[in-house]
Amino acid sequence: MLARTRARLTGYRPCAMDPAWAAGASLTTAGPVRREAMKTVWMGLVAWGALGLAAQAQARTCAYLYDDETFRGEVLEVQSGPKVPDIGSQWNDRVSSWKVERGCTLTVWHDTNFGGSSTTLREGHYPFMRERWNNSISSYHCMCSDAPGARGWPSSKKVAKFPSGP
Repeated sequence: MLARTRARLTGYRPCAMDPAWAAGASLTTAGPVRREAMKTVWMGLVAWGALGLAAQAQARTCAYLYDDETFRGEVLEVQSGPKVPDIGSQWNDRVSSWKVERGCTLTVWHDTNFGGSSTTLREGHYPFMRERWNNSISSYHCMCSDAPGARGWPSSKKVAKFPSGP
């Protein structure tokens, strides 16, 4: 009871799960238990945060797709990972040039759900597409030999605006 009165005076609001508080211990004996519990919680949060940062650090950009020739206009950054059956309405039949990163391959299809004809491009810069592939890509698969995506990590898409012109 004395501990509860001190808690009201000091502003401390213990958790109902605190065993020392539930047993009616004083604030001084509950202190080490609370500190140890908080230490455990913080260590868990730090570990989860480190795992998240490690996953982000391992993400690998596989290719950049551009809506204009010679790498101009808007760009779609493609991460290595699972197949993408639909490039999306913003990019469908708009890609005119692309860069495939070192150690990666980009396979593209004319139609959604990997339909129609396909071609596979190895690492390199492709500033001009032959007429057959210019503005005609609807699905893709990009893989890098040393990327987490090669082991089934999810892919992601980002859009950024790059200035047009030389």
